[in-house]
Amino acid sequence: MDDSLGPFGRAFVGDSPTKGTQVLLAPFVGGFLAGLWRLFHPDYPFFAMLLVEIILLGIIISIFVLSTRYIEAHFNKKIGYVSKSLLLREEASNLVEIESRREISDYVELGKAGVGDIWDFTGSSLNSLFSKSIIEPGEYFKSESKGSTWIRVMLIWICTYAWLYIAAFTSLGIMIVVGFGDRGLDIFYELSSIVTYLGVGLIFLIPIIIEGKKGYTRYLFKSPGILATILFVIFIMIVDLTTTGIVGVIWDYLIGIPEQEIVGFADPSSANDPLILMLIFINLAICPALFEELIFRGYILDSLRSSYSDIYSIVVSGLLFGLIHYSIFDPLNFFPIIATSIGGFLYAWARIKTGSLWPPIICHAAWNGSIFFIEYM
Repeated sequence: MDDSLGPFGRAFVGDSPTKGTQVLLAPFVGGFLAGLWRLFHPDYPFFAMLLVEIILLGIIISIFVLSTRYIEAHFNKKIGYVSKSLLLREEASNLVEIESRREISDYVELGKAGVGDIWDFTGSSLNSLFSKSIIEPGEYFKSESKGSTWIRVMLIWICTYAWLYIAAFTSLGIMIVVGFGDRGLDIFYELSSIVTYLGVGLIFLIPIIIEGKKGYTRYLFKSPGILATILFVIFIMIVDLTTTGIVGVIWDYLIGIPEQEIVGFADPSSANDPLILMLIFINLAICPALFEELIFRGYILDSLRSSYSDIYSIVVSGLLFGLIHYSIFDPLNFFPIIATSIGGFLYAWARIKTGSLWPPIICHAAWNGSIFFIEYM
């Protein structure tokens, strides 16, 4: 084996599953096995644990396929070696010609290959996913002064933040003045929240219409391909979950994270009402994923990229995404800003790399959707 490979690359060289694959799978397999015990434990809600188990199983299968099909193949070929299992697959598929007298061993040298950039995924299998940006800045936003860019960005951010509170207080005032029955109050609350997000969509559309950016919305939703979408969603969800968890533990140890009270129902029976649960899911998972992505990974990110570098744009748009989650009703709790900023960085990176809003929308919806199932199902 070529010693010039770094430790990450060496971990994925060999027959499947390699040590690297096993290390990636270990925490999720452990969590899945632990969940099997909790699944039938009376102290844990059955359906919530069942959902967690299904998600973990999906992650395990996805990691296994991604690692064995792409990562292992990439590093095996990167240094001129191919694992026995890969060699047999290629031979059976007539993808490569193998001399009849060549001995098949654990590692067969196919010829020297470049060993540079061994920590990345720039091999032919993943080149289209991890190479330079697919979209170029300024495609719909012409380069302008940095001051003008910041005015544009802050104007839409302030309008979005202000609208969220204006709509919330307006809904509260209507409920106080009109008064509703218990179930009616729960339905109105969820419908008003959905209307609030429709207002966020309008905030996105107004400057697009005024600035004459015809076709920009369609441009945001172009398809990056099924494979690219799946790989990015899996990668981002794993990194987001891991990073947020680590930061949360450290933050809670050093500063402390206040306990979040879940908003209850005016009518206790609403917890089992299919209509209300459907509205909650739309309000929690679908609307934020769609309309917040249009604002932050759409208009704000592209505006910044017209005047700044990709890294700067990712960081700033991510921080602004975090700040939109700052609550004036809980002014000393800054952890939501940190947690959502992490997701904002990853979503912005995925948008730039794939040229599409679909991967960040799916990640955003999956993250919020998991909260819905854990809290309400």
